[in-house]
Amino acid sequence: MSTTFAVKGLAQHALAVAKPLNEGNLSQAREKLSLIVGRDTQNLNEQEIVRGTVETVAENTVDGIIAPIFYAVIGGAPWP
Repeated sequence: MSTTFAVKGLAQHALAVAKPLNEGNLSQAREKLSLIVGRDTQNLNEQEIVRGTVETVAENTVDGIIAPIFYAVIGGAPWP
């Protein structure tokens, strides 16, 4: 279940950056990106906004989707 939530949230946040970016609204794209990254987004250009979004999606895909599925497949959480 948590994997499903991670996928949905990740997609929603990435699309929230993509929409203003596609419309040429860099200031709103920077604002949306700042919600999902830890870096300062105030002076990022279009390429840097795209790179930040892709990096965040890739990193969170591993952390929130692939790793939980991997550990569930190999046996789940260890018993005390």
